[in-house]
Amino acid sequence: MFKFVRRFLPLIRDKNIRFASENRLPHFLTDRSVPPSQILANLDEPNQIQLQLIKTEYEQLREQGDSVPSELRDDDWLQLLSLPGFNARYRFHQVLVKREHRKKKKDPELLTQREDTRTNEEVYEENTLLRRIDKKACNFHNDSVLSADMRNLECAQAVVFDHSYGDHMGLREIISLSTQIKAIYYANRTSLTPFHMILANLAMKSNEYYYLKKKMPENCELTNYYWSVEEDTLGELIKSHPSLQDRQVYYLSPHVNETFEQGEWDDSAAFVIGSYLDLNNKKVSHVKGRLPGVKLRCLPVSWFIRGTSSAHAFDLQTVFNILLAVKQSGGDWQTAILQNIPSRFLLREDNHISHDIFDKIRSL
Repeated sequence: MFKFVRRFLPLIRDKNIRFASENRLPHFLTDRSVPPSQILANLDEPNQIQLQLIKTEYEQLREQGDSVPSELRDDDWLQLLSLPGFNARYRFHQVLVKREHRKKKKDPELLTQREDTRTNEEVYEENTLLRRIDKKACNFHNDSVLSADMRNLECAQAVVFDHSYGDHMGLREIISLSTQIKAIYYANRTSLTPFHMILANLAMKSNEYYYLKKKMPENCELTNYYWSVEEDTLGELIKSHPSLQDRQVYYLSPHVNETFEQGEWDDSAAFVIGSYLDLNNKKVSHVKGRLPGVKLRCLPVSWFIRGTSSAHAFDLQTVFNILLAVKQSGGDWQTAILQNIPSRFLLREDNHISHDIFDKIRSL
């Protein structure tokens, strides 16, 4: 590897050549609305030199016997071109190797080549009629019932994820957001009282749509899953969508004073969560929620959480899990918050006295 670095050291030191990693990444490297093959075909000269260097680096690692993937796709090359240095690219190679191993384990041809080490009793049990009456059959029935409830637009209670924050997030936040939306989808499927999920303001030619589609297991269109994908804005959906018409809509924001009371729960109300991961603490959700017929609300966490309102901004998965728990309990916000928030953020019991004194002073 040291010979490889010394070979390209004069090229790297050339001041006339500036690679994409030295400056801020261009927009076309992070725009996933354009096919990766088209982006690679239209690279400028500095990025072409950087891409050729990365390909030579990849071949050198393969010759040395390092753990690298056997082949790379166009979007993988584009991701490598967006990374800042060799260490970041090497770690990305390790991630691709793990992905390749997982695919090999699911390959049906490799599964048939494995030796059958089962005993005669196990083979007999798997071929009996009673084997069909097991947990899998029950789960299949429950999944059919829950999926019908999740797709019922008029009866199911709706939770809207507002994807109008794309201009406020970078590529890292969008990828993390897609991971959380995927976890929320599976948490909703396994719940006994699921919500009807609506992904609002989600354009098909956007980075949010691209990475969310990539995170889902089958990598098919998002419209095939148990949710509603809408390109309309939140204000338009409130007037036209069956799950939001003639219903009270609450926009959840940590930067407002109005909170839900203990025991307050409306089964016909709809909740809006901003699909926004804010690493810089920009207060924009309370501005997005100022729409006709929409009430801004904050989760009642001030009695249990230390810190100011900025400490009450949780990720999407935590907020959705709290809503699921409150829906199952019928309005028990205290139990839902204490179960879904890490204990290190919670107040001690002796601090509730100071909260009572502060509340009396504030009411004067």
